[in-house]
Amino acid sequence: FGSRTVVVRMVLRAARAVLWLFAGISLVALGVFLKRAADLYGHSLPTEKLLRSPAPTRLPVRFRGTLDRGGCSCTAVYSTLTGSTVELGLQVSNQGVQEVKCAVAYKHEDWDWFPDVKLVTALIRDKGVRRVATILKHFRGPGDPAVSVRFADSETSLGVELTRAVKEDTDVTMSLFLPFSHLARRLDALLTLQTTKRVADGKVVGVLCGRASNGLEGVEAYIKYDFAC
Repeated sequence: FGSRTVVVRMVLRAARAVLWLFAGISLVALGVFLKRAADLYGHSLPTEKLLRSPAPTRLPVRFRGTLDRGGCSCTAVYSTLTGSTVELGLQVSNQGVQEVKCAVAYKHEDWDWFPDVKLVTALIRDKGVRRVATILKHFRGPGDPAVSVRFADSETSLGVELTRAVKEDTDVTMSLFLPFSHLARRLDALLTLQTTKRVADGKVVGVLCGRASNGLEGVEAYIKYDFAC
């Protein structure tokens, strides 16, 4: 019975992963359908047309990741001209591969009120499958505020982000997240400070983050990078 139970759990996890992937594809298809329907019946909202760069001569693939004392991560990101992305990445430590993830993000090109949506499915070593859905909305105003809601298997989080340019090529970002643990039934605020330096066709980001429950001793520091292929 023990082996049969393990097989059933593996099948259920695989089925859940497939359902999340199907949900992401359905979301993108729904956005395309709504846009075409609005264009057909003349109900598209007027928006400012952004100046686009000339058509790229190569695939717009970027590499993003992190570097810290415990290891590193790398994610290949394919972006459409409208900003939607498909991602595939992995995280590695001195003990080998710790995580493999795939993600689909959808960004609407016409309707300003439509939020960005991102679905992530990750296979974590010794922990199984983790799924995260994020809804993000940017607003115009001082600090370029952004509000997000994140749904994960074990917690739900509400976040606010503010960004300020300190130099022509340097930005500072402060983020506050309020994750609610479904198991512990409590909030544990997470504060993140980022300094972004744009270099060539990419950027390097220094990050400091910590949870309220861990105090100053629990503050973590790491580096993020984002470069074109």
